[in-house]
Amino acid sequence: MFIFDQAVSSFKSKIKSAECIELIEQLKSFKIHQVILEATGGLELEAAQALQEQGFAISIINPRQARDFAKASGKLAKTDRIDAAVLAHFGQAMQPAITVLASVNEQALQEAVTRRRQLVEMLTAEKE
Repeated sequence: MFIFDQAVSSFKSKIKSAECIELIEQLKSFKIHQVILEATGGLELEAAQALQEQGFAISIINPRQARDFAKASGKLAKTDRIDAAVLAHFGQAMQPAITVLASVNEQALQEAVTRRRQLVEMLTAEKE
């Protein structure tokens, strides 16, 4: 995860999950309208869930969208600092839709329903 503050052009790189709580406390001191995260194969979900639980509006976007936006903005280089700045600019310019994640209980229920469906399909296949 990368944090970019446009007001002061400051940058923080690679927030570890243990630092997520500290990060959220720091973010509360800023006027934040929305937090933009790139989808990274599920790695973003822990931070996204924690941010959402603390009342932050989050948007999880496709990395291709961010890259295309960067290219259209003339940012051809790809570094963590540039990516963070591009995501901040993307959020301002495109105002992506808010992503609403399921609560921990809803996620557990979804997983149980999915597993049940898989088992029913397996039993049905074995009976045929």
